[in-house]
Order: sequence, then structure tokens, then C-alpha cells
Amino acid sequence: MVMGIKYIERDLEKQVLPWLNRKEIICIRGPRQAGKTTFVNHLMDVLLSKNTAQEQITYISFEDILERNKLEQDPKQYITKYIDSKNIHYFIFDEVQYIKEAGHILKLICDSFNNVKLIVTGSSSLDLNKVGSYLVGRVIFFELYPFSFSEFLCAKDKKLYQHYLNYKIDIFKLANNNVKKSVFITDLNNYLKEYLLFGGYPKVVLEPNIELKKTLLKNLFYTYVEKDIVNLYGNQYKDKIVKLLTYISSCISDVIVYDDIVKNTGLYFEETKNIISILEETYVVKRISPFFRNKITEMRKNPKIYFYDFGLRNVLLDSFNLPEEIVLGKLLENYIFINLINKNIVPNFWQTKSKAEIDFVISKENVIIAIESKKVARTGKGLWSFYDEYSPKYILLTDFDKYNIIQKENKIVYVVPFVMF
Repeated sequence: MVMGIKYIERDLEKQVLPWLNRKEIICIRGPRQAGKTTFVNHLMDVLLSKNTAQEQITYISFEDILERNKLEQDPKQYITKYIDSKNIHYFIFDEVQYIKEAGHILKLICDSFNNVKLIVTGSSSLDLNKVGSYLVGRVIFFELYPFSFSEFLCAKDKKLYQHYLNYKIDIFKLANNNVKKSVFITDLNNYLKEYLLFGGYPKVVLEPNIELKKTLLKNLFYTYVEKDIVNLYGNQYKDKIVKLLTYISSCISDVIVYDDIVKNTGLYFEETKNIISILEETYVVKRISPFFRNKITEMRKNPKIYFYDFGLRNVLLDSFNLPEEIVLGKLLENYIFINLINKNIVPNFWQTKSKAEIDFVISKENVIIAIESKKVARTGKGLWSFYDEYSPKYILLTDFDKYNIIQKENKIVYVVPFVMF
């Protein structure tokens, strides 16, 4: 573990550990400062605990231009310098998106050395997808985001975290009316409010001082702009990224209307779409697409947009107080998105031209589950219209602190608190 950095158990760990003893490259990708370096250093500790010698593990950050140049000049010579036996040698390459022709170099290493295991990280999905195109069948990708609420709670209150694990719902296992009601909803909601304001970046979560939290978030944003945007995409995007992100911050959980963005930012239409793609590639925002079958009555073009982290959104607006009801509702909807994406679920949303809507639709193996985000649970015309049209297995309806089950004929709606989702 890196000296001075506290390791909080990550949900991803259970998925990654089975791949440590396999030949495939492990690639951990996600936003800057989401904890990738701490996570791979924890993997080093895991290897050491399984009797791997320290000399068999090498960590290198390719933010170091000197190391980068050495590898790029002669990859085989670079690797050979560290290998001194026939035992497996583990290389942890941090921030590989900075390596020129990273995919070609990693492929060369794989083809040239039978006793090398590569674990790599990066903060640009576009560059790592290019890497993956060289390594089809040889690389396993994992996404590490800022702390989920579960991980956030683990960092804040271990006993409440253990309780939470026993009572949070599994959206795929509600058929038997097996929702367990927690009596600690108020305590959990107090933590949820902090999470909605400052987000899940590990350093921010672990910092107890409110003003220092804000400073860390500002520095994180400036570092993101200077390193990820300027270094990877060019200085011409710097001011445009800030302008567009600031506008998007006020449109959280909304359907994107590109013409409105163009009008309010002064950016060109294609330029706007290109910059939003960059924001997606660097794990700042995510667009989700409409769910539709009826091309006449249902919306099927413009996506919705969400942030991967609340803190980054709030620092752009310099807003660190719980907002009025409408914006709070949008933050809570974004909270559901973050929970889904941490479960490796990319949802859709449903909206008709007559404005009936469902916030999230999950379609998996011919089973449909719908989720409607409400601060105060209430069923409406849109919910029942979706039920009639698509016959979902059930619909989840959120509330700030209440549980309930609503049945209408053979239709079931589970009402659950946001925080237990």
C-alpha cells in the first residue's frame, strides 16, 4: 500500500482477484484520483501475502516522462532489466494512456515474455480502447469509479456499513417480497446528504474538514483539465471544457437539448458533441439512451446526461448546500445512476412524446425492470403506462425514507428508500 494512504475495500476487488494468476493483462480504468493507484498497490500487498517475492513485483508510473521515454525507445530491453529468473514477474504500469503506441508496446511485451504479468491503469477510456484493439483476447477491462455509497459508508462508519450490507436491496431479487426494513434510515440519510454534496473521490471522503474538501475538489478539477484534457486532447479544449461542463452541471439528470447548449455556451453543434464525448472518455459525465420500441410515440434521439461524481459537479457551481426540492430530486436521480453504473449496469430511460416517462429501464435477458426516482413516492400515469406497454417484472419506486409495496391487479411496485438502493 502507498505510504500514508488508507485503503478502503473496493467492491471491484472481488472481481479482479481471480485474474491475478492468469496470463491476461488486467486493465483498471476510471477517473483521475478515483483510487486506481491505491487499488493496484493493494493488489501488490495481496501478491506479497501469497508469498510472491518483493523482487517479482515492479510498479512504474508513466506520468514520469523519463520512464516513459525508456520504455518507448526499447520495450524489450526495458522489461529484461527487471527480470532475473523464470518466476512470474508482475509489472504494474500506472497511467498507460501517456505511453505512445501503448497497445503496440503491451502486445510486444506479451508476445516476447512468457513470465510477465501486466496490471495496467489509465484514466482515458478512448486511449485504453485503442490499447484493447491490439490485445483482443489478452486483456480484461475493469472500471474503478469514485466510491459508491457503499464504499463511502465503509470509510465513514464500519458498523453502520455492515448493517447496510445486510439490508440494502438487490434489484434483481425482489420477486418474493423480501425487502428487509432498516430502522437506521435517518442515520444512513445523514451520510447520503454528505455524499450528495461532496461525492466519492477517496481523498475528499477521507478528509474531515469541509473547507479542505472543497479545496481538494477544486484541485482535482484543475488537475483534470491540465493533465487529462490539455495533455491528451490539446490546449484548444481547455476553456471550452470548463464552459460546457459548467452549463451541464446545471442540467444534471436532464435530457440533453443540443440546440440549447449551443445557444447558452456559444459552442458549435459538432464541437459540443465532440467535447461531451471527451467528457465521457475521461469519466466525468455519462449519456444514457432512450428505451423505445414504438417509433411513432416514443422519444428515441436525445440522451440524458449524468455525472459520475457529485463533488465534481458541485465544485463547478460552487454549490455545497442541499438545494431546493427540484434540484435535490435531480441529484437523487443521479445517485441512482451512480449505483447502477457501479453494478456495471448501463440503463436506458423511457419517455413518450406526450411526456410520460420512467427514469431508468434495465433490460436483461428478456427481463425488464424499471426504476422511477421520486423524493416522495407516488405512482403516476407514466408508471402505469409503462407497465401496460412493456409488462416489466416489477417497478422500483424510490422515496427518501419510506418502504411500501403497491399492487394493482398483477402489477407490483416496490417503494424503497434511495439510500437502500
